[in-house]
Amino acid sequence: MGCLGCLEGLGLGGKRPPPLPRGPMTLKYFPFTGRAEPIRLALRIGGIEFQDQRITNIEWATAAKQTTPYGQVPVLVVEQTQIAQTKNILRYLGKLIKHDGRLLYPEDPLVAAKVDEVLDAFDDVWVLLAPTYPESRTRSRGSWRGRNSSGPAARPPPCSASSRGCSRTAATASWCPRRRG
Repeated sequence: MGCLGCLEGLGLGGKRPPPLPRGPMTLKYFPFTGRAEPIRLALRIGGIEFQDQRITNIEWATAAKQTTPYGQVPVLVVEQTQIAQTKNILRYLGKLIKHDGRLLYPEDPLVAAKVDEVLDAFDDVWVLLAPTYPESRTRSRGSWRGRNSSGPAARPPPCSASSRGCSRTAATASWCPRRRG
């Protein structure tokens, strides 16, 4: 009895990537770069046409949030199926899209683990950068970034010893002056 393709996609040789989905893809996110930007870049690298649906605050508050998995964006809609979570979407696209003749996401499990390691490291960077993004503080934090940036992982100002307490996390512990003693 033959397998008839049951082993496809397991990385057992020079298999072709699965065919691209039929119909348009829609990426849903807010009207700024944020967590959707790597997805937009992957789609563009692959030459995949997609609708870039930018959700306004009013749309989000009144209806859009209730229609998304986990009440979060980004969401990529593929063949009427919603795919959620940035890294999950990137892995999905990486299994479909080739660049320079190679899939963006490797079939080899060990190499894929290293790719996942880098993707997960971005979460650590996000923890440091996210506090600098709130709209009410964009101007002051943006100027702080400009004065103090030594690269893409520049840190926000350390917490103060105010009565509000310290918002430090495990990711900030190594540089927070209150944690050093």
